[in-house]
Amino acid sequence: TGSPTQDLYQAYKTSVQELSERKTALWNEYLKVYHVPALDGIFNTEKGMKIVRELNRVKARLNEATGEFIKVHNNSVVSLLLANNLLNSTRSEMTVEEIDGLMNGFTPALQNASMMGDVKKTAERMRCVARGGTYHDIVLKNLKGENVPLSEYMKPGAYNMLEFWASWCSPCRGEIPHLRRVYGLCEKDNFNMISVSIDQNDADWKKAVKEENMEWTQLCDPNGFQGECNRVYHLNGVPFCLIFDREGKIVCGGVRGIELDVALKDLLGDKLKL
Repeated sequence: TGSPTQDLYQAYKTSVQELSERKTALWNEYLKVYHVPALDGIFNTEKGMKIVRELNRVKARLNEATGEFIKVHNNSVVSLLLANNLLNSTRSEMTVEEIDGLMNGFTPALQNASMMGDVKKTAERMRCVARGGTYHDIVLKNLKGENVPLSEYMKPGAYNMLEFWASWCSPCRGEIPHLRRVYGLCEKDNFNMISVSIDQNDADWKKAVKEENMEWTQLCDPNGFQGECNRVYHLNGVPFCLIFDREGKIVCGGVRGIELDVALKDLLGDKLKL
């Protein structure tokens, strides 16, 4: 406390306080209006989508304000902290060029700062799932126990979604009823859903697939967080999804609940029958 660095960080917090408070209020409203009712099978889709669209606008303004602060104070470790937070909170929203632009904007004096190593590691992870990047083919297991390439299940000319999950992950299981609903609302020629489990116990994975009535494509990386999924896509936790456009390029990632509906509605339009 009382240092110029702390004063600068406090100045940042003050500058974005209104946006931060608005973001928190909208998130709490989303939980009340959509998330909690959805746990009981009640999907307040129209209200939820309206809240999330406004939340996305506020997030974008907050990220823009943070980016501008970093540019102006590119010689401070405060900006390194903010850059690390920004990268972690915008998975698949930034392109590789935007990530590189952020990283190259710091002064030479900061390149040797101890915190820079962590920021560089975060940036490298985010480059793997950056918007506009192409999907990487990996070998997985299907329900028959066969080794299969992911590319065999990616549908050309359609939007494809990879949903990474695990049977032991409570948030993952909580998301599945919503995924079932979305899958039933999408035209299969335009949208292809693939769930990729990181279960290391084959029986647990198959039991969960049956219990959850997951009728879409099911694949598994039996090596868990030490497997290809994490090495290639840097999951950093589950559930996590990536959505690819008709050319196989990432358009967004990490969307859950009604955020997924909003993303798909923007991509598919009337082909998503909400």
